[in-house]
Amino acid sequence: MDEMSNQITFGRICAEGDPRETTGGRKGNPDYIGDFGLQSGHIPTLIEIAQKWVEVDELTEDEWAAPIHAWRALGQLRATEAIEPLLNMQNRLDELGDDWYLEEFHDVFGLIGPPAIDALSEYLADHNNTEFPRISTANGLCEIGKAHSETRDHVKGVLADQLAKREPEVYSLNAFLIGYLAELKASESAEVIE
Repeated sequence: MDEMSNQITFGRICAEGDPRETTGGRKGNPDYIGDFGLQSGHIPTLIEIAQKWVEVDELTEDEWAAPIHAWRALGQLRATEAIEPLLNMQNRLDELGDDWYLEEFHDVFGLIGPPAIDALSEYLADHNNTEFPRISTANGLCEIGKAHSETRDHVKGVLADQLAKREPEVYSLNAFLIGYLAELKASESAEVIE
């Protein structure tokens, strides 16, 4: 893909407007692949645009929404290449007090699907990551388990194993893990939950 195609993609994504006025990538509104003609060759540029969210103060008023549209598009493209860059942004976003990633990244990971499980599991288990990014990651695992029934048992196991570690300093994470296990109907985890 040439540089001109990348610029057109960035310009078109910037022009998509306020992401609060759409239902998000999971529901296909907008349909980034169909509406923009996005394909796998656009993934590196979309990752670059998505990563600009941690530099939100440097984005112009016309550009601020582009990273949000970019990560939604990456989800619809099922871009496994985006998993690590998005995970790596979460601690910084938590430091900045950002809420957008908490509202959206789980859907992106859910769309990417089973290939994201291992990276999300490692991130969740790493206590060097802060609490809310770990909650976001656990939510992403839950979304994968709900959307891909063949992964449900595996995801329930990951979440239950994390809860079994009984980390007292991450009270909210533990509470969310119980909630996600309940969403996945993990009755076999009742003892760990108790």
